[in-house]
Amino acid sequence: MKLRQFIFGCLAVANLSLLYTVFVSEQSVFSFFELQAMEQSLKEQIISLDEEGTMLSHEIRLMKEDESFQKQVVRDQLHYLYDNEVMYLFPQNDERVVDINS
Repeated sequence: MKLRQFIFGCLAVANLSLLYTVFVSEQSVFSFFELQAMEQSLKEQIISLDEEGTMLSHEIRLMKEDESFQKQVVRDQLHYLYDNEVMYLFPQNDERVVDINS
């Protein structure tokens, strides 16, 4: 009878320690689900960065090889003009712009 109580006590302690490990500790089921979600998020981020890297590689290749692309980038980004060309810059979100219809 005492042996049976001893075995039951040992099994109860083992069971409680397993329950603690499964539901409360750092190695719990909840931590596992959080890590799975984080892994999925990081995989999506890797895919996004790979696509961005591919796009940038393509743009670099165009910058090195395509003279018309180079000229377009210089005109768009640095606002360079051809001879006898005029550029008009309009203010963006400027409160001084007056609506004549009001």
